[in-house]
Amino acid sequence: FSSVVLARDANKGDVEVAIKIIRSNETMYRAGTKEAGILNTLCRDDDDPNSRYIVRLISSFDHLGHLCLVFEPMAMNLRQVLKKFGAGIGISITAVRSYAKQILLALRHMHKHRFIHAD
Repeated sequence: FSSVVLARDANKGDVEVAIKIIRSNETMYRAGTKEAGILNTLCRDDDDPNSRYIVRLISSFDHLGHLCLVFEPMAMNLRQVLKKFGAGIGISITAVRSYAKQILLALRHMHKHRFIHAD
């Protein structure tokens, strides 16, 4: 449905960003536009400390019919975390608790704004 690439924004001092490139078809384009709108709503509520658990959408643009969503980059994805910290044994229960807490706080923030995460 999409691919994510790391890039540098030359217009903003070479800052690193993550770009989600959405497949070029009408259905996926509409879904991506809806995702951008939801993220803008969720991140607008800076008074709520739980908004920090929602990834920041920086901007979006169209490239050859592909909707591209520009995000703040994350330090590592789950696959990288498992490889670095849990090779062959899994990650510690302390880390699992921390990740679970962050996910639940993000879901609480979404619920406050009447959104449901469907993954």
